[in-house]
Amino acid sequence: MPSETPARNPSGRWLILAAVGFVVLIQAAWWGFGDLMVARGVFADGDSYTRLIRAERLALTGDWLDARIPRANAPHGTSVHWTRPFDVLLLILALPLLPALGLKSALFWAGVVVSPLLHVALAAAVAWATTPLLGRFGGAIAGALTATQVGVLGFSLVGRADHHMMFVCLAALAIGFLIRSLFDVGGGTTSVFRAGLCLAMGLWVGPEFLVLMALLLIVIGLPWLTGARGSARRGVGLTGGLLAGLMIAVAIERWSTGFFDISYDRVSIVHVSMVALLMVFWV
Repeated sequence: MPSETPARNPSGRWLILAAVGFVVLIQAAWWGFGDLMVARGVFADGDSYTRLIRAERLALTGDWLDARIPRANAPHGTSVHWTRPFDVLLLILALPLLPALGLKSALFWAGVVVSPLLHVALAAAVAWATTPLLGRFGGAIAGALTATQVGVLGFSLVGRADHHMMFVCLAALAIGFLIRSLFDVGGGTTSVFRAGLCLAMGLWVGPEFLVLMALLLIVIGLPWLTGARGSARRGVGLTGGLLAGLMIAVAIERWSTGFFDISYDRVSIVHVSMVALLMVFWV
């Protein structure tokens, strides 16, 4: 038995790499033969430019809490409800290019590649998440098939610098951890706690993730209604991970002021309170 384990693990890694390679091939083919935006130096929509402006202002001012865009709606300026995780990701991708290109050009190319890179991460996440259900080969096929989905490609092609692919990646991770917890007869509390953390990260990115949160709570709740073993522990683990992650997210997003400010369109004490009540129920 010990001799079989090393033989199985590399094959799983190679299958995931094959799925990732297929996605890279599709993305490269689109960029080379179908791109009508980046070749002309433009992005897909106004949201992409707004994202780059936010990231540029964060880099220049260092003011984490200032969400204003002064030159929009002049002379009053305007602010958007987006949070900081995607801005930080753009800056991380731009950082290696700064010495050669400068801030504006580095951010431009970071915006060009960020969604394709997230698509690559999604392929690996889907392959990993579905392995308990489909096996390693089936999981790799599922990961590769993300490159054939119009809904995924619409948000992942070059020239679209927005946060939607972060949603999909975090959803795949949350579902993968939940699947693993359900396959653990003892309750799978570690995996389901990690699923809660992924949900919290998704809610930090945007409130649209409430839909997935509701679906995963239903998946947890239905076995509990039937008296399935370990279902209550999973409920505690999921809401515990959610609560811990949301408290950290709110503290980081509003670290010096406004921790108790009420906001519905971005992560706030409202979401923390809602999840705390859910955890009280499961406890």
